Amino acid sequence: MSGSSRHLQRVATACRELLLGDRTGANEATRPSRRIGASDLHADDRGSISLASVFALVLLAYLLGLVMNTTRQADHRIKLQNAADAAAISGGNLMSRTLNSVAFTNHLTSDVLALTAFFREAAEGKSRNLALEALDNWSRIAPHLSGSEFPKFAELGDDIPLKVSVETRMVETYLQWAAAMSESMLPVLETMLQDQLINEFQRDLVDQMPRIIQLAVDEVVARHAQSWPYPGRARAVLWRTAGEPVNGPSETVLRTVPVVDPLRDPTSDPPREIETAREVRDALAHRYLDEWNDESLRAFDRFGKMSCFAQIWRSFTCGELERLLEENAGRNIPIRLREPSEGGAFVLNPVERDFSFVLVVYADPINDRVATLFRNPTIADEIAFSQIQVFVRQPRLRATSIWHGFEQNYWLTDDRHLGGMPRDFAFDMPLQAANRSSRVEQAHYHELIYEWHNWLYGVRREGAHAWDSFSQNWQTQLVPATTDQMSLIISTPPGLPGWQEVRPPNLSLLSADETQRLTQH
Repeated sequence: MSGSSRHLQRVATACRELLLGDRTGANEATRPSRRIGASDLHADDRGSISLASVFALVLLAYLLGLVMNTTRQADHRIKLQNAADAAAISGGNLMSRTLNSVAFTNHLTSDVLALTAFFREAAEGKSRNLALEALDNWSRIAPHLSGSEFPKFAELGDDIPLKVSVETRMVETYLQWAAAMSESMLPVLETMLQDQLINEFQRDLVDQMPRIIQLAVDEVVARHAQSWPYPGRARAVLWRTAGEPVNGPSETVLRTVPVVDPLRDPTSDPPREIETAREVRDALAHRYLDEWNDESLRAFDRFGKMSCFAQIWRSFTCGELERLLEENAGRNIPIRLREPSEGGAFVLNPVERDFSFVLVVYADPINDRVATLFRNPTIADEIAFSQIQVFVRQPRLRATSIWHGFEQNYWLTDDRHLGGMPRDFAFDMPLQAANRSSRVEQAHYHELIYEWHNWLYGVRREGAHAWDSFSQNWQTQLVPATTDQMSLIISTPPGLPGWQEVRPPNLSLLSADETQRLTQH
């Protein structure tokens, strides 16, 4: 054997002895066996780091699953609450718009009556002959004034024929315009009154809006759910604070939209009910007729006074309106807001009963991560809820001025008119100096003008906004979910068609205080 081979053999033998723990250099076949005792096992710490790492990894996996589940649950809860708030606002806006639409159509009934009277006179033109007769009388008087020994009267006699010619053209032009408008407008207005189309619209609106509201809030939540990173079922129901869903069984007893139709709904005194509604309608109709006449006759009130056409036209249109109101004594009656005493069996605060609602979102529970270690024991749907209130806001301050121009001369119109509907505004009296008689010393003239303009252009207070069916100031706001029936609402299945899959949690035994402590809403 060569020297290199022997060297390699010695190296191999040394490595084997080192690996086998045999440092004596004895042959493996001739070396005696050694028994391994307990002390040897305790002294051997090889592999302990690997064992600790396994337990650490298990703990980290557990903590990771806990964090993931907690984060997903919190995120899901936030998404549910956002959907509930959005759907609640949407449902409340529909309810407030319904009440505003009721108010608008109530005003529209009076406005249609006023316009019908206006265009009836326009079609018949009974005021024409009287106005032209007044102008003829001025023409007959003019020659007598021209021969007067007083210069002012003589000049007046020369100018009267010119003014008569101008005002005659004004009257004829106005009547032509009114007749042309009446030809297209009067049949429509007469049909609206004859078929009571406004009342029919109001009834359809009140009857169908609860169903539309439920569809709208459900759609809002469904669209929110589509944007979530995980698929799931999410639905919403708008509840009345009495513990029944909107468009539920109580609609036949106490409708969701809190109005009373004097011609359809049972009342304690139907004749008095209709008479009261007529009084409000008739007063508004006269108010609207005055506004139409004031606006259309403004040129006659300022520049065409000789013909007395403005006064004659107003008299005839007022007579037409009185006749029209008698024709509709028991028809085209406005609907009113429900009174607090008309709540039936629902023992609740009237504001909470009729103008507060609770929106509840139902969603499938989300799956837990690391399902072997974590499991959601509940079988009920996850829920979120929001409460809204429909209300009429408080009056605010407002400033404006309205200008009209005739022959390039600008002047202010009726200073009490700020636009909008009647009953929307109240007006403070001007300052005392501006309210004095015009017969004041010249020294106070500038003071009068200054104070009057301060009032005219300054800030004015809007009128008191009553909670009634003629107010178009209904709005919606989110409010704390503190209704007494909250535990009942969130624990009761909706009971509406297509809602059999909803499984609300059983929280009906909780009191109102306990519900508040549980939800912190």
